Amino acid sequence: MKIYFYAQQNEQIGPFSFEEFVQQPLTPQTWVWKQGLPGWIKAGEMQELQTMFVEIPSVPTALPYDPTYKGEPWAVGFSIFCLVSTVISPFIFIAYLEQNKGSLKAFFIAFLWVLIVLPYALMALGLICVVWTMWIAHKQNRNIWLWGALALFLNVIALLAIASQRKLNKPDR
Repeated sequence: MKIYFYAQQNEQIGPFSFEEFVQQPLTPQTWVWKQGLPGWIKAGEMQELQTMFVEIPSVPTALPYDPTYKGEPWAVGFSIFCLVSTVISPFIFIAYLEQNKGSLKAFFIAFLWVLIVLPYALMALGLICVVWTMWIAHKQNRNIWLWGALALFLNVIALLAIASQRKLNKPDR
């Protein structure tokens, strides 16, 4: 049954069956009428035509992150090891001194540990963390100097943070 009409340049066009009607050059702003309506309405308001005017979003040109990047599990593991050993080592050191109270050898080992071994070990670990953080930042297309500066002050935390990030895609220039 032909009961659909549309208006184009103030002219009524139709009648059409529904199958013919949906083949016409309709937009959501086109004035339409069908039998049973009290007056003309815009095509975007007609219930039967709702699916014709669904806007499909455009396909993104590039994803913000690289889905093929596998992450940095070794850096995460190294960071966690450094954090745990930093927290546990004072307790081991105190337990060692308590066990060897009054021993000159224990005092000498503690003296060497606190003044020589520990500072150089922490400096070496800190340097490793800074370099590793900057290398990962470079691989992930991030600001290496910003991450390097953060790593100078919070080296293990910065390494753990950057290793947990996803790789950014390079912006098109």
